[in-house]
Amino acid sequence: MKIIAASLFLLALIVSPLWGDKPLGDPMVKHVNAKEAGKLWKTNKAKEDFVVLDVRTAGEYAEARIPKAKNLDVRAPDFGAKAAKLDKGRTYLIHCRSGARSQTALKALQKLGFLKLYHLDGGIIAWQKEGLQVEKGK
Repeated sequence: MKIIAASLFLLALIVSPLWGDKPLGDPMVKHVNAKEAGKLWKTNKAKEDFVVLDVRTAGEYAEARIPKAKNLDVRAPDFGAKAAKLDKGRTYLIHCRSGARSQTALKALQKLGFLKLYHLDGGIIAWQKEGLQVEKGK
């Protein structure tokens, strides 16, 4: 019996680093540059469980946005209530103009229990500098 217990303990010590230090259910947050975000978008844009979340104002959103992006202004008083209604099981690429407001949104979404979040560092400015596709209008 002692041999079995010791063997299981050693096995746990060997295998546990492979599991990582995050328990299941913890949010996955990854910061990506515009080039990485562009690849992520191209690979996933047709998938229903992938959402580009633009957290700028409606006016900024109309000027230029990542195609098929959903607009949810992080500074709006009802941001939290609207964000809570989003499907937490989907993967979100979050961005704003330069990356500051989307950091605020990222923290709020983490608190709400969203599990798969990507942050576009540099925002739509970096996206456009990279020459990636945008659409305009309402």
